[in-house]
Amino acid sequence: MLGVIVLALGVLAWLLMRKPPRLLPRGKCVLAKTICHQQRRYYVEEVAFANRQQAIHGYFRLVPVLLAHGEVRESAYDFFDFYTVALRFDDCSMKLVRRLDNVRLIKSMEPLPLEEFERQIAAIAYREM
Repeated sequence: MLGVIVLALGVLAWLLMRKPPRLLPRGKCVLAKTICHQQRRYYVEEVAFANRQQAIHGYFRLVPVLLAHGEVRESAYDFFDFYTVALRFDDCSMKLVRRLDNVRLIKSMEPLPLEEFERQIAAIAYREM
């Protein structure tokens, strides 16, 4: 009986530990997984908000969270709509995309020049997952 309890607790601890840490601390997490796309690995996380207006406010509060990751080596953003920002750091590249009432983060497992990074992730940045 004690062995079953220890086994159950071990499985529970393993399930809790294998979840990746959330990088987007606002909104309701609806997606968090590592994917392989064009022979590269990416971490994709998406959070949902109650409506489009809250997603806009959430997006503006999430950008500083990403900037706190480290020293930005390269950046690109949409100046007119503020619905996307891409950043390159020493260890990774990240793109934050606002889609209606959701905000999606795509993070590469290695740093890539932003032009190449955006070209590589164009197919996954806006599609449903």
